[in-house]
Amino acid sequence: MNTVADCKPWALHQVQGSHDDVSAILTLPFTVQRIYYLYDVMPGATRGHHAHRKLEGVMVASSGSFDVELHDGKNSFVLTLSDPALGLFIPNMIWRVVRNFSTDAVCLVFASGKFEEGEMIYDYNEFLKMKGYVNL
Repeated sequence: MNTVADCKPWALHQVQGSHDDVSAILTLPFTVQRIYYLYDVMPGATRGHHAHRKLEGVMVASSGSFDVELHDGKNSFVLTLSDPALGLFIPNMIWRVVRNFSTDAVCLVFASGKFEEGEMIYDYNEFLKMKGYVNL
């Protein structure tokens, strides 16, 4: 089962021009089935608070910045995304919480599956049980 060690920075292909920069995703470890983005997140709000049973994703701060807190049931780490040329690969069965959105933040997500409510785990204790851990 995946751990936070499997969550990796994902470099986008960057082309620096004389007037602008362009970042492109040339490869991903999955076929993209859905693309979505979060924006105009209220100050102090958090998003996420879930894990996916099967879905994998790459998260990019296409504008602004935000923190991504990742848990595997045993270990955790926080990564600040603020570079539009760097994404974060998040495999399945990793709990995520996204917070500290800057006022201009746009969180762009490339996902391996279509939205399915039953595919998501919203209860952290259920997540721990599925991972084989007991919530102490």
